[in-house]
Amino acid sequence: MPTRKRTTAYLDPRLHRALRLRAKATDCTISEVIGDALRKALAEEARNIQQAEALAPRRTISLAAVGARLKRRPKT
Repeated sequence: MPTRKRTTAYLDPRLHRALRLRAKATDCTISEVIGDALRKALAEEARNIQQAEALAPRRTISLAAVGARLKRRPKT
């Protein structure tokens, strides 16, 4: 089992109660419930970022090209 790190989080009492109830219902510790929820949330966020990047590929432009465009732009 990998080494785990201890952390402190301040939770709304309703959220803490929900965690306790989920832990009891699933026969897990609160730490396990929090860890599972964080892993799922972070995995979902990573999928969303990948999907967004796939939909809007980034164009790259060199600094020299930016300078050339600025020089061609009419002055106001």
